[in-house]
Amino acid sequence: MLYKKAELCLGQFGKEKRLGRTIPHKIFEAAYYSRPYLTPEQEPIFECFPRDALILVATESDSTQIAAKIRETFDSFRLLNQKAKLI
Repeated sequence: MLYKKAELCLGQFGKEKRLGRTIPHKIFEAAYYSRPYLTPEQEPIFECFPRDALILVATESDSTQIAAKIRETFDSFRLLNQKAKLI
């Protein structure tokens, strides 16, 4: 399964009105496989998942901000892996 190999799952990005009233199925898949999930702040998601469990991007369509958040997340993963090897 691809989710087992994923280091980060991406939410749905865009300006479609439905994103403000639905919960994407892929967030449940990411949760099932315990994978981090990067998503724009969308209120329906917070009905099922606490904000601190997600990696949030403030604007849903700013590709520069999304890319920066992905890089920041992977930098954190590298640091966590380095620390885990020291234990």
